[in-house]
Order: sequence, then structure tokens, then C-alpha cells
Amino acid sequence: NTSKFKYFELSVDPSCEIAEIKKTWPNGVDLLVTDGYQLDCGFESNCRNWSKTILSIDDLADRRHHCDFLLDSSPNRKSSDYARLVPPHCKLLLGVDFALLRNAFAEKRETALTKRYQQNYLARILVNFGGSDASNLTPTALRAIEKSGAELVVDVMMGAAANNRAEVEDTITKIALTTQL
Repeated sequence: NTSKFKYFELSVDPSCEIAEIKKTWPNGVDLLVTDGYQLDCGFESNCRNWSKTILSIDDLADRRHHCDFLLDSSPNRKSSDYARLVPPHCKLLLGVDFALLRNAFAEKRETALTKRYQQNYLARILVNFGGSDASNLTPTALRAIEKSGAELVVDVMMGAAANNRAEVEDTITKIALTTQL
């Protein structure tokens, strides 16, 4: 039943939208979840008196947040990465244990692991460093796969607006991998 849900899409400049958001939900909300590279402590602070709890989703650790919870499922993420970026009361949810995945992935995990252990070879690999690949790791991974000499299919997943997309496409054409982008 979609009548339970209200959907609001921010424009390019979220600071212009705060009044509209508050007008749409005049009594405030129990939980505000923010996820966007343009959203930071300024946006969250402006929503503070209106939202009881704020959960920010981030994967860059490059800007301040004014939130109660911060989720970053990047591998090897450490609390020290956010030491000066979140308020002292903020609870950090860090690392791959907090990855936001549909239940279908969890349901298929056992089958996939069983299949993996029964196979004696690697046939296909997925390369993904987030939608934007902010650290530009995809070309390095592709060159390492090529250098390994493994005969496999490589799937590369990244956002259409990723800054390094042209470099990734160039790397794919230069190396001898069966690749899908």
C-alpha cells in the first residue's frame, strides 16, 4: 500500500528544499535518513529541530555531519576516519557488516558459497568501488586482474556520472579482458 509513503525528491540545491520538506511533514519525523554527497552538517543542522533522530549514510569521510548515527559500509573504515567529522554523541555503524543489501542477497549467500567451494576455478569477477569510485581504484583493479593472467569475465559496475568513467573505459580497451561496463 503506497498510501503509507510520501516521497520527496531534493533538487540540486538541498538548502532550498528544507522549507518545502518541513511544509510536507509539518509535525516533523522520528527518523530522517540522509544519503547524498551534497548533504552535510549544514543540511542536517537545519533539520535538527524537526527530526528526532538523524541517520547519515556516507562513504567518503570527507565532510562534517550533524547526525545521531552515521553508516559507512566501506571496507576497513575506522572510527578515527570520522573523529572530527561527527558530534561526540554520534554512534558510528562502520564496515561491511553494515552494508545495505536486499534480503535476496542474504538468502542466496549459502548457495553461492557452496557453489564457490565446489568450483576449483574463478570464472567471473565483479569490480565495484561504489557508484563514483571516489578513490579511482577501478583502473588499478583491472590492471591487476589482467596481470594475474586469469581467464575470466570481468564485470565493472559504476555510476554513469563517475568522474573516472572515461579512464575506466580507456583501461578496458587497452587490456585484454572480457569486460562488461
